[in-house]
Amino acid sequence: MYLAVKDPFVMREEAKTFLDNKHVKFLAAVAASYTHVLGLELDLYEDGLGIRSNRFVLLVENFKVKVAGVFPKLGYV
Repeated sequence: MYLAVKDPFVMREEAKTFLDNKHVKFLAAVAASYTHVLGLELDLYEDGLGIRSNRFVLLVENFKVKVAGVFPKLGYV
């Protein structure tokens, strides 16, 4: 699953760039509620971008997180 704090229409277009990938689901988390629950939200209100998501990777097996990799909070580019 690829989760991003984006508009669902933008996410749909991004998914089209991965034509050979039939196993990954692309999900738009417009309100960033999932990243908020995980404590991985990135507050960019001062820059006019609202709440976004820090970068992270979760390896999930049988609905349990086996590995969590969180990138350092560097802000955005």
